[in-house]
Amino acid sequence: MSFYDDWLDAIKNSDDDIDYLEAFLKKKDYTLRILHSGNNEQVEVFCRILLNYDFKKIIDLIDDNYISELNCSKVIQFSNLENGTYNLVRVLYGHNEGLSYPEIGRALVGSEETNAATKYGENHSKLGRDFELVTITDSKPSIVKNTVFGECFAFLERDQQIKLLKVLGLRDPVIKNLIANSKKGIVYYMDECNCLSESTRIRRRSNVKKLFELIFEGNTDSFINNIMW
Repeated sequence: MSFYDDWLDAIKNSDDDIDYLEAFLKKKDYTLRILHSGNNEQVEVFCRILLNYDFKKIIDLIDDNYISELNCSKVIQFSNLENGTYNLVRVLYGHNEGLSYPEIGRALVGSEETNAATKYGENHSKLGRDFELVTITDSKPSIVKNTVFGECFAFLERDQQIKLLKVLGLRDPVIKNLIANSKKGIVYYMDECNCLSESTRIRRRSNVKKLFELIFEGNTDSFINNIMW
């Protein structure tokens, strides 16, 4: 039995599943291994749980226990959310040996300028990694491959993909900090991300806001209005 099989059994038996949800939100290693290298059946169980999970229950759980210290690497940066998710897994599909950053950058935007393609490929690959869609090797050059989850994700309907991204996006450390602190009062994005220089905070603000808006589209929770961008 895998972590997600156990979680599904807890849900079916109406048992308290908060420990499972907490492990998922805190990205414990054992919640990730199946998504990266499990089998299709295990990943399908994962998708079934998240696609049917009560979104409000997840939001209500995020409090001070989920606040973490931020650093530069924890604040997302990308140019196009779709290129770091839907389009990324399609580009990588069928490339079992993976692709390098410049190869991905050229495939996503058609840039022939190596430095630009490399940076674009790197940023959008790292975004995909945050959603567990891809893995990135530590070798030089870095090689990016779809995870088992990423391969499955590529063939889901768009509304299912969006719902999965919403829930997976709630594991982002900046998003969790903003949610937890905004429940207590006014919170400023610029203060939350003060590990970055002011100019970098301004550059990445639209990225964080884009992810936040994806997650909370149509949501009316009052704490959302406490976040000052």
